[in-house]
Amino acid sequence: MNLEGMVQYDDQGIPVLTNGKFNLYYTATVRAGIDVTDIKINSIDNENRIIKVTIPKAKVLDTPNVKVKKTENTSFVLFDLDQKEDYTKAVEDAEENCLQRVELNSLLELADTQSESLIRGILNTGFPDYEIQVTKTK
Repeated sequence: MNLEGMVQYDDQGIPVLTNGKFNLYYTATVRAGIDVTDIKINSIDNENRIIKVTIPKAKVLDTPNVKVKKTENTSFVLFDLDQKEDYTKAVEDAEENCLQRVELNSLLELADTQSESLIRGILNTGFPDYEIQVTKTK
């Protein structure tokens, strides 16, 4: 999933002296799917031509890949001594924002559906006359 967004950062310092506030505009990519090493073939019933498979639920595969487009100061600060730390925390906030948006946009449900279709397709290629029964781990 490709995302664009903005997070507002406020380091809660002393106004005008150390209180850095800025907006961080970003683009990000979030990847979701399953770990194929967790796929389990539970049984192959050659008589009834049924294959039972368990696949894991989809999950976010890695930390969102956040790329900062620009930052925009929203306050005047005389001494912003922890500017790099503020920037790092703002990027972490953007990553968290991405993960929340993944939940809202049902990315994991889509990844579940696609992974099940993929596993069915792979097994149907090798076993075209078999019924494929897929269950997902909780």
